[in-house]
Amino acid sequence: MQRAQWLKVTLYSIGDAVIAADAEARVTFMNPVAEALTGWTAEDAAGVPLDLVFVIVNEETRLTVESGVARALRMGVVEGLAKHTLLIARDGAERPIDDSVAPIRDEAGQIAGVVLVFRDISERRLKEQALQDALAYADGIFATLREPLLVLDEGFRIVLANAAFYQTFDVSQSQIEGRILYDLGDGQWNLPELRVLLDDLQTGNDEFYDFEVKRDFPAIGSKVMLLNARRLHINARRIRKPGAPTALILLAIEDVTDERVSLRRMQASEQRYRRLFESARDGILILDAEKMEIIDSNPYMSELLGYTKEEFCEKQLWEIGLFRDKKESEAAIETLREKGYVRYEDLPLENAEGQVQEVEFICNVYTEAGHKVAQCNIRDITERKGLERQIHDQARALADTSQRKDEFLAMLSHELRNPIAPIFSALHLIGQQDNENEVQREARGVVERQVRHLSRLVDDLLEVSRITTGQIRLHLDRVSVNNIVKRSIERVAPLIKRREQELTVSLSDDVLWLHADSGRLEQVIGNILDNASKYTEVGGLIWLTVESVDNHAVIWIRDNGVGIAAPCFPTSSTSSRRPTSRWTGPMAAWGSACRW
Repeated sequence: MQRAQWLKVTLYSIGDAVIAADAEARVTFMNPVAEALTGWTAEDAAGVPLDLVFVIVNEETRLTVESGVARALRMGVVEGLAKHTLLIARDGAERPIDDSVAPIRDEAGQIAGVVLVFRDISERRLKEQALQDALAYADGIFATLREPLLVLDEGFRIVLANAAFYQTFDVSQSQIEGRILYDLGDGQWNLPELRVLLDDLQTGNDEFYDFEVKRDFPAIGSKVMLLNARRLHINARRIRKPGAPTALILLAIEDVTDERVSLRRMQASEQRYRRLFESARDGILILDAEKMEIIDSNPYMSELLGYTKEEFCEKQLWEIGLFRDKKESEAAIETLREKGYVRYEDLPLENAEGQVQEVEFICNVYTEAGHKVAQCNIRDITERKGLERQIHDQARALADTSQRKDEFLAMLSHELRNPIAPIFSALHLIGQQDNENEVQREARGVVERQVRHLSRLVDDLLEVSRITTGQIRLHLDRVSVNNIVKRSIERVAPLIKRREQELTVSLSDDVLWLHADSGRLEQVIGNILDNASKYTEVGGLIWLTVESVDNHAVIWIRDNGVGIAAPCFPTSSTSSRRPTSRWTGPMAAWGSACRW
C-alpha cells in the first residue's frame, strides 16, 4: 500500500501528462498536467472511456488517430504515437503532442490496464520551425550568392557547392560533391601555396583572404580568382550523426579577371597620362577645387617659373605670380567655381626672377575619385605675341606704303594731264594750216587719236587714284534726264551702228530734272548700253525708256541678248510707252531696271 501511495505521488509530480485506465480502457487516474492539457478533471474523467478524454487527430489530414491503447491491452506492447499528432482538448483547443502508451500488469503478470504518458511539444515545434526557417534562410543565401562557394569537410572533401560555382565552372553536382578539392578538373586547385593555407586552417588559423589563383580552367579558359576561406567549428555538445564532421571550411571564390584587365588598362592609361604630364611643353597645374591650392605640377612649370615642385604645393595661383594681385585671382577662381571653366588669352606671369611673360591660361574643373580637382594649362605665348606685334607693325608699314603709292598715282595723274592740253592745242593749230599735205594730215590724225587715247588712260588712272584715296568727287548740278540719255546714246551709237542693231528710245514727255553729276550718269548709262550692244546678237534689238515713277526718274534698258540675273526691279511702272513687242530676251547689263 505504501508503494502504491509513493507511485501516485511520483506521477503527480512529474512534468509529463499521465492518464491511467483499467482493462476496459476507462480512466482511473489523471495527474494535474493531464488535466491541464485535456481540459478534463480527474473527477469528471473517472470511469469515462479513454478515447473520449484523450482525443487525437492527424494535424495534416484532420483524421482521428488511434491512441494504441487497444493494442497495448491486447498484446501487452508499448506503443508510440505517429508524428504530427494534435490533442483536441475538451474546450476545443489544439496542441501538438508526443506520447507513448504501455500496459500495466498485476502481481500475477496479467494486463490490468494501461498508462498513457504524453507531453505538449508546442514550444519544441516553435523551436524546430525557427530552426527550419533559419536553415531555409541560410540555404537561400547560399543558393543565391553570386560568388562561387564551396563547403569542405576536415579532409577537404566537398560537402556542398552553390549554384554560382556550378555555373561559373560549368560542372555538375556529380563531378563535385564528395571529391577532394585538389582532385577537381585536371588539378587546377592543387597548388602548394593553397595546400599550406588550408593546412594552417586545421592547425591554428581560422581564416585567410585574397589568395590569388591564376589558372586555365577546362570549360571557361584563363581566369584570375581570389580565394577567401574561414573555418567553422561545430558545437560538440550538440548531438551529431555518426561520422559527421566537427568542423567545416567555407571557401569563397571571386572571379576578378575583368577587374584585373581593367586595372591593367587603368595603370597603362595612368602611365600614359603621367608621361604626357611630365613631357608636356605646356605648364600644367592640378588644384584642389575646394581650397584652390596647387597639389601637383609638371616639370615645364618649374622650367617656366623657376620654382621647384615642392615650392608650388599648397600655394594659390596669385602666390606664384599668375595674376596681378590676390583680388584678380579670387575673381577668376569664383568664375571657375560657378562655370567650371575659365580662360584668359593674354595674362601676365611673373617668374621667380621677377621677369614677366605673356601666357594663355585655361582651367577646367572635373571629378576625380569622388573629389573635385581643377586642371590649369598655361602656355607661354611671349614669342607668339611678339610675332603678332611684328605682323601688326609690318601691316601698318604696308598700309603707309600703299597710301604713299596712291598719293603718288594721284599726283602723277594730275601731272600727266598738264601736257595733254597744250598738245591738243598744238594739233588744233596745225589743223588750221592750209598747206597741210596728205602725209601731214594722216600723221596729225594718228597723233590726235593717240593723244585722245592717252587722255582716256590718264582719266582712268586719275579715277583709280581717287577711289583708292577716297577722293571721288561728284559735281552736282540741275540737269535734264533726257539730255543725259541723248549724250549717253551718242557715245555708243557707233558701236550699235557697226553691229547693225536697232535701238528704240522712248523719252519722257515731261522734262525730268535731277540734282546730280551729269558726267557720272552719262558714264553709267553709256556703260549699260555698251554692254547691251556687246551681249546682243548682230542685228539685235535694244530698248531704252525714260519714265517718272513715284517722284523718281526710272531708266529702262532692255535687249534680246543673253542677259544676266536681275539685281533690282521697280516697285511700280504702268507706262503704256514701255516697249513690249519684239522683246524675247531678259534684261541686259544691270537687269530689270535701276533707279537714280
